[in-house]
Amino acid sequence: MEDYVLLKGKITGKWYDLDKTAHYHIIAEVLGKEYDIAVNVGSVERKWGSDEFKTSELLVYHDENYNNKILDKIVGKKYGIHVVERDFALDYVKMDLFNPEKMILMPTIDTKKTYLIEVLEDYVTRSMDEEMYDIYVYGMLYENESGIHDVHMNQGSEKRYRHRDREWSDGALFLHNRENFSWIAVFLAFKNQDFNRKK
Repeated sequence: MEDYVLLKGKITGKWYDLDKTAHYHIIAEVLGKEYDIAVNVGSVERKWGSDEFKTSELLVYHDENYNNKILDKIVGKKYGIHVVERDFALDYVKMDLFNPEKMILMPTIDTKKTYLIEVLEDYVTRSMDEEMYDIYVYGMLYENESGIHDVHMNQGSEKRYRHRDREWSDGALFLHNRENFSWIAVFLAFKNQDFNRKK
């Protein structure tokens, strides 16, 4: 099974993969090595021969002034990849990380309202331009150790994804401003995941 890890590094790039399982990719540099961070943003299906498309939605909670005791446990981590221990693991169900009722259903792409890629683009571009942010990413390390995925809630799934449920293994994205000590947080979940199901 893939390792559940926390990456601490600096953002150096980004790219998009808007296929049927759309991802927003963040490139993070850690001790001279670059890692690809694949953040789910939904899925996109284009109608053949036209400009029409369908886009799925994810539940999103993001906060530009995030504060939680979990931050005290990770801010002192060295730059690198850390296998997550229980004392700094994330669990959307068992921990008071945010109020799930404040999550917003956001489409991958929408020309009429705010959408998920726009939110991520704002935070990532700011981090690259201002060069004062560290990125912290919780997720699953690729088997070839070249990147991280599952940067979202990893439990409460239904049907074919139920077997992949893992408590104390949820993903998230944090950006820390080293000058004013503020934190940006992004939490993601698929809309069919159940926050109320207890194991």
